[in-house]
Amino acid sequence: MRTIIFILVYIFILSTQATCQTTKDTRQKPKQIIVADTIVYLEDASTLLPNKTYILSKTVFIIDRHKLKKRSYRELKKLVAMLAAAPQLKIHIEGHVCCIKDATDALDIDTYEPQLSVNRAYAVYKYLKLKGIGADRMTYSGAGHRRPLVAVEKSKEDAAANRRVEMRVMK
Repeated sequence: MRTIIFILVYIFILSTQATCQTTKDTRQKPKQIIVADTIVYLEDASTLLPNKTYILSKTVFIIDRHKLKKRSYRELKKLVAMLAAAPQLKIHIEGHVCCIKDATDALDIDTYEPQLSVNRAYAVYKYLKLKGIGADRMTYSGAGHRRPLVAVEKSKEDAAANRRVEMRVMK
């Protein structure tokens, strides 16, 4: 079943003219798609580069809420250090939610879901601001479930991959 999902996502990404590579976590997590030249995981970045989108995969929230879980702070502290080292960079933070029908953060596609994604992006924005990153360097928005990493969610792992925060370095 994971193979089918992987193939569908791979075909979707190929149709957008992007190049792909897959990574496999040794802890048996589902395969993730990384679009080379566009999206990378923040944990794999040593410096922030303009015009790149970074997935904050370790930044997680309480289910159906926009409150950060404690385990998110390690990745966010790394992000603060990276932004402090490059004061000329501006970023845009974008929240995403899953679209699986029985997931609790997909209750109301028209109103609740977009607002939850905005609130999650704002939670990251607020954290960065409290840690000294200037508000003039950051913007935020929510994308709801419109840009999934896994096109067809059939499991909790698929939903978790789509429930994320991304950060785009603007310059």
